[in-house]
Amino acid sequence: MLGVLTGLRKGRIFGLKWDQIDLDQQIAVIPPWQQKSKKQQIVDLNDAATARLRDMRSEQEEFDITTPWVFYNPSTGDRYKESSHRGWDTYLKKAGITDMHFHDLRHTMASWLRMSGADLQTVQEALGHADIKSTQRYAHITPRHKRAALNKLTQALGLES
Repeated sequence: MLGVLTGLRKGRIFGLKWDQIDLDQQIAVIPPWQQKSKKQQIVDLNDAATARLRDMRSEQEEFDITTPWVFYNPSTGDRYKESSHRGWDTYLKKAGITDMHFHDLRHTMASWLRMSGADLQTVQEALGHADIKSTQRYAHITPRHKRAALNKLTQALGLES
């Protein structure tokens, strides 16, 4: 869920520590050494992502789990290995989804943002892209969405039938 809500790469999500997250300000800070661009990224968290993180934090506190990691191995408390595909593969199988990769969630987030009316620059900033061309490869719209947008022109001109 956090993959599609934040657009973060798998490694960034599984590398999150609680001291990188400010739930009151609704941000996560990704340090430069974890970034492809080698620049710090401030990730704005929407209400749903913040609520999910609050729940996760509360669950850790309730069960007296002391680990700096947001995602952790319950047996050891260590960082959850991003190379492990067992959980991801299990969820996909249960959902009947084939040929999907974790990185597809970034594309989904970008496309859903665009189709909800977000401009390309906002999507670019949300994904942390330095170049708008990268964002254009991520943010796709469906033919139906494109047609609906084009029909707004006929409505504005008073030509709807």
